[in-house]
Amino acid sequence: MFKRSTAVTPVRFPYAVTKQWKKKNKPKAKDCFYNSQVFCTEQSGTRYFEGYVLVQKGILPSEHCWVVMQDGRVVDFTLEVAEVIVAEMGHAVDLRGALYVGVEVPRAFFVELGKTDCYEPIAEWFYAEQIKAIVHGWKEPKPPAPGRKRPAK
Repeated sequence: MFKRSTAVTPVRFPYAVTKQWKKKNKPKAKDCFYNSQVFCTEQSGTRYFEGYVLVQKGILPSEHCWVVMQDGRVVDFTLEVAEVIVAEMGHAVDLRGALYVGVEVPRAFFVELGKTDCYEPIAEWFYAEQIKAIVHGWKEPKPPAPGRKRPAK
């Protein structure tokens, strides 16, 4: 059930499916949970991770989530948007050297949770429920409770 955390660095790769998704959904900065959960819900074979991202040495890691494609490459819609915003402000930044450390949340869990329109961090909750299931002998974790709903666009 529990796997070691994964540390990866992103490789920008022009996936047709991510280009189409970005054009349709217009991902936003500071909305990583929504961006990643919705993309993974819509695209089978993708994997959803939560943890921390370190974008530059000397800056504290940030709580974050991202997508890992079938070939193992990271797709991070949120940092891509942030990179564009920073560039528009006249600063040069390259976030391709970001380091990601985190755990995977199984697809079935966040797909079910997405039905509640809750797009917040869920890894800690998921693994806490797994531990409770083991301790109490449950076959399945308790179903997710409705969370904060995403504001209408």
